[in-house]
Amino acid sequence: EGTLIKIQENGAPVEFYVAKQDYEEALNGNGRVLCVRKDCYNQQAWNTGDRAEWATSTLLTWLTTGYYGLFSNAVRQLIGTTAYYYTPGYEIEVSTRSDSVFLLSLTEYGFSVDNANVEGSPLPIASVIRPSYLNGNLTSHWTRSPRTDVNYMSFLLVDNWSSPSTSNCTLLQSVRPCFTLPSTALVDQDLNLIET
Repeated sequence: EGTLIKIQENGAPVEFYVAKQDYEEALNGNGRVLCVRKDCYNQQAWNTGDRAEWATSTLLTWLTTGYYGLFSNAVRQLIGTTAYYYTPGYEIEVSTRSDSVFLLSLTEYGFSVDNANVEGSPLPIASVIRPSYLNGNLTSHWTRSPRTDVNYMSFLLVDNWSSPSTSNCTLLQSVRPCFTLPSTALVDQDLNLIET
């Protein structure tokens, strides 16, 4: 945990943190390793529909289609799908769903606030991965966590990463994808993921 490995993304090596061994073991069994992109990929709206509903959000759709499509077939097979805790939208109940690629929750970044649900548990390297960069500059970036007291706001980590904030889900903020790999996946001596 905390190691940076390199995975080919659209034909180029990109660094990812090994963020958690046995990610959500109760949901996925043991042996899934959470990988979090070191830097943000781009900026996107959380949802263009002005409602903070993760399952139908334009951001999740892009993560699981457009971004997921940047990997080779071999890497996509390794990624598979991962079950995780999430808040469906403007409500109190936490549910679970499975996706190939997703975002970290506010909880996983190690924060707890009154108007956000507990979604999972803090990652062991939460403080390490709070700062995020886009094109070499510190940037604010989305979490998957919506506010539970209004239906159009979602949480993000602001660019000083010391505390969370919220934003209208239609505004552009940076996006930092994550997914899991099996613990049996191998890397070479330069920490490049071996795709075969």
